[in-house]
Amino acid sequence: MEMKWIIISVFMAVCTITDIRKKEIPVAVVALSGLALLFYVIFGEKKQWMDILYSLMPGMLLLVLSYCTRESIGYGDGLVVLVIGICMGMGICIAAVTAGLIISAICAVALLALRKAGGKSRIPFVPFLSVGLGVVLIAQNGI
Repeated sequence: MEMKWIIISVFMAVCTITDIRKKEIPVAVVALSGLALLFYVIFGEKKQWMDILYSLMPGMLLLVLSYCTRESIGYGDGLVVLVIGICMGMGICIAAVTAGLIISAICAVALLALRKAGGKSRIPFVPFLSVGLGVVLIAQNGI
C-alpha cells in the first residue's frame, strides 16, 4: 500500500472520531495535514500546480454548497474533501465523495424508516466519507 494511503487513512480516522464525538472537524488537524500533504505532493510526487488546483475542485464545490445552504453541509466536510483531493487526486476524491453520499443516503433512509431520526436530524458526513474512501481503496487495489 502506498504511503499516501496510510497518511490519508490516519487523517480520516482522526477526523471521523472527532466528527462523531464532537460534531466538528479539528481545523488544526485539517490545516497541518493539508500542508504536509501539499508539500509531499509537490516535492515527493512532483505534481504540477494545475493538477493540484484541479484536484481541489470537489472540496471547493462543497465549501460553496456549505455557504449557500447555511451550513447544511458543514465547512469541515468541504475542508476534509480538499485534503483528500490534494492527496489522492480528483478522480479518487470524486469517487470517495460519491460512495460516501450513497452510503449516507442509505443510512438516512434506514434511520427515517425506523423512526430513529426525523427530517431535520443532522448526521456527520465524515464517517461516511471515510467508508467511501475505504471502498475506493478496496476497489482500486483489490485488497
